[in-house]
Amino acid sequence: MCSVAFIHHAGFDQKKLESAINRMNEIGAHRGPDDSRVNLYGKTAIGHNRLSIIDPNPRSSQPMEYGDLVMAFNGCLYNYIELKEVLQGKGYEFQTSSDTEVILKAFAEWGEDCLPKFNGMWALVIYNKLSGMVFMARDRYGIKPLYWYQSKRSFFLASEIKQILPFSGAELHPGNQYDYFVYGRIVHNNSTLHKDVNVFPAGSFAWYDTSSHHFEVNRYYSLPVNNVVPDLEYLKDLIHDSIRIRLRSDVKNGVTVSGGMDSSIIAAVASSFEPGEFTLFNASFPGADEDESGYARELAEYLKRPIVHGTSSWSDFTSKLAKLSYIQEIPIGSFAVFASFELQRLISGKGVKVILSGQGADEIFGGYTKFHFHYLKNLLRSGNVYFFSELYQALALDQYSYAEIINKAKNFKNSLFKPHPHWIKLPAGEPDGQALVQRNSKKGLWRTSNRAISGMGLPVMLHALDRNSMYFGIESRCPFLDHRLVDYAINLPDRLKIKNGKRKYVLRELFGPELPNSVSKRFEKKGYSSPQSTYMNQNKGLILNDIMDRKELFQEFIDPGALEKEISVGRNESLIWRIWTWTFWREKVLTEASENSLLRE
Repeated sequence: MCSVAFIHHAGFDQKKLESAINRMNEIGAHRGPDDSRVNLYGKTAIGHNRLSIIDPNPRSSQPMEYGDLVMAFNGCLYNYIELKEVLQGKGYEFQTSSDTEVILKAFAEWGEDCLPKFNGMWALVIYNKLSGMVFMARDRYGIKPLYWYQSKRSFFLASEIKQILPFSGAELHPGNQYDYFVYGRIVHNNSTLHKDVNVFPAGSFAWYDTSSHHFEVNRYYSLPVNNVVPDLEYLKDLIHDSIRIRLRSDVKNGVTVSGGMDSSIIAAVASSFEPGEFTLFNASFPGADEDESGYARELAEYLKRPIVHGTSSWSDFTSKLAKLSYIQEIPIGSFAVFASFELQRLISGKGVKVILSGQGADEIFGGYTKFHFHYLKNLLRSGNVYFFSELYQALALDQYSYAEIINKAKNFKNSLFKPHPHWIKLPAGEPDGQALVQRNSKKGLWRTSNRAISGMGLPVMLHALDRNSMYFGIESRCPFLDHRLVDYAINLPDRLKIKNGKRKYVLRELFGPELPNSVSKRFEKKGYSSPQSTYMNQNKGLILNDIMDRKELFQEFIDPGALEKEISVGRNESLIWRIWTWTFWREKVLTEASENSLLRE
């Protein structure tokens, strides 16, 4: 886990190139506190900051060279041991025990066809010193970030947006501001809130020719559509193996637990593989209705593992909001992002450098409330008799009230086609309205999973997790996003995901006996909730005043007078939150832009 930086600039001399790549490394230094290096090759430079997890020896530092190839890599290849054996069988010799060397030699052997063989998370760049060709790729689900910027004479790659802004400038993307203010879109598939900084798409690779400046992106992975034969023992083995290989490290491991099913399963299975010291970590909100630390504590007692609880307060949040905005590089989506940030601080203080977390399970096993309502809707539309028993059992388990179900039913129509709010200024031309997910004819919960994985759900959470953990030099791993597991689980029949009124039914059947009843038999879905609404209600006046005092920051996109009328009655808490946190993000971006306007074209 590290940061990568790459520059090719036809107009930079050696001194300017070295200064630029060093600046990119400096900005990304928090991602790799253990080592920092740069390599220069004429008009091309590669930089890397290292967080040492596998083979901490300096021999595995990057950029790493092999023949004409030089690579910088952020992430972790979990099946590097197995792939190394295959490559050794082909005659390759290894000087390290790192996953980095395995990736580099796998590329030397198979080229771009190495990517489907990888099980892990990665954002990588490989430069061929002889041909001048640059290869780059990102893991299947975008767990590890990668951004790019191109001009007529240059091409930049980096792990974080802030590494590129000194060269691209900080001009905002009008259409994406509109999408953010109106729809709450924080992360866009192929672009950012900045006009000229682009997201390298997940599940893709690209080639860049330093001679012609030609840049072409190709997809190597899409969510599959298969008719799988349900095999629960196979599914359980997949989950076990996904967790097992994600415990591979040469540093101390731990698990973050919320008190829900997903993280509890990871903790239970990981504990069976880790007989020694192994700590659980939980974000708690003492005294708040949203606090679930009691369930996490029961899990720890059940597994006979130590647990550490982290807390966060509203006053700490407001004092650190500007800093957190800089770290996250986007407006803060919720108070839970800050709670996670404080928890990562605590984890780092305990000397833990690898954390396993539960992201992905809700998306592939139907864990969110929206999955349940979509499932009921699909049953009703198809005339399936299961609708009545499923509705009854969902109500019997006290997961929802009848009024909530009626309200959800009324809101099933697509809300993205409402009239434009009166307070927003339309950008030139039409708003982007880009499709955030791939289209497919597959029906049922596959579609809902697809939207959650490829749209605004999972990418937003992965973004927050990456920035929070990496700021404190922690590698966060997601066992439920093992591609073998995703490919299989997303195609399981809907009735294995939601049954008898229970979401994630198959996980409860497989792992319920290995967990305390307080976890396995708890059916309400809170997600990673926080007391955000309570805090906002308590500080409503201050927040509204803060927004209007900072109106010069957003009046390019929003009519301040119309907005004041809209929010003064407090009808839209999410809108108030979006604009308020956006102002802190925007102010921090402007400050950093003025301080870092180095070497800009």
